[in-house]
Amino acid sequence: MLKINTTILHKTYLHNSCIINAQPANVMRKIMGQTKKKKFYESNQNPVLPIISNNFGKSPIETKITGNSRRSNMLNKIFMKHVTDIMATGEYSSEISGLGIEINKVKVSPDYKFLNVYWMGSDASKYDEIEKLLKKNAGYLRHELATLRVIGNIPNIVFVKDKSYDKVAQVQERLAIADFGEDYEPRSISEEYKTEFELLAVLDHATKNKVEEFELTSSHEIANEYISELPPMPQNVLGLDHARIMKKIKKGINTSRATHRTIKPTEWAEWSEFKNSQLTNEDPVKFSNSQEQRKAFKNFLKQRQLLRCNNIDVDKNWTFDREYTKEILRERYEKSMQFEEALEEEDYITEESEHL
Repeated sequence: MLKINTTILHKTYLHNSCIINAQPANVMRKIMGQTKKKKFYESNQNPVLPIISNNFGKSPIETKITGNSRRSNMLNKIFMKHVTDIMATGEYSSEISGLGIEINKVKVSPDYKFLNVYWMGSDASKYDEIEKLLKKNAGYLRHELATLRVIGNIPNIVFVKDKSYDKVAQVQERLAIADFGEDYEPRSISEEYKTEFELLAVLDHATKNKVEEFELTSSHEIANEYISELPPMPQNVLGLDHARIMKKIKKGINTSRATHRTIKPTEWAEWSEFKNSQLTNEDPVKFSNSQEQRKAFKNFLKQRQLLRCNNIDVDKNWTFDREYTKEILRERYEKSMQFEEALEEEDYITEESEHL
């Protein structure tokens, strides 16, 4: 009987310990929100109405993507510089140079996926050829921009024809062909906007001619002012200053062509006469064999080296102060000698003076 009771007590003790350990775990699970129970949601039984598109506003998909405007402006300027430089001096510059292409603007898309390069040409008949050539060279241009490491991923380059400039050019061509009648007289822009004054006084024929001449000259001057001059082509393409290099080359050419560097033919003739007039050794030293010649040459070198060493020793001991003191002492010595000679001449008694 005693054994049975002990076993029962032992079992109940183990069971109670499991329950006690599970309670704090359940509390923590409730605090953390990890419950096993699923929430119940009521089903929406309301009828679904069809969505009507808003004609007065844009849908959220069609909204414009706005990026960093400051960054895009900086990239536009940098790409404009590099694109024009590569097209002017790149591998395909010889194909592009004769077509009269001008890059008007470079603009990066807001999502930085496309780089729109706006161009315009002088001859409308070559537009198809220009478009094919630019599309062919777009990949090469993108590769060159990638080597410059402007940004990490270079966007795809798309060449776009500038429609505004194209329309203006078409209007000008049609106006040039148009017939305005026989009475039409072409006038400049300055004459159209020029204010005219009325004179009530009667003028002479000579003064009228002078006024007309003055108006013609003034109109030509004003028209020349409105002519747009092309800006100078930059010479610092891809960081290499071509103007500075050419300036150095021209400077070197001018210095080499200076008067003191050029030799006249008369000077060559004088030099040849001088060389011919120089005396030659008619009786040179002759040696019996090569050994004697070598010995004589060695002796000559030794003598030359000794002379050089002597000169070096003299030069080592030479100083300006020492030379200056030597000159002063020499001058003093000469003055003292002259003074002594003068004294001796005065103190010397001749025979005539002794007789007297």
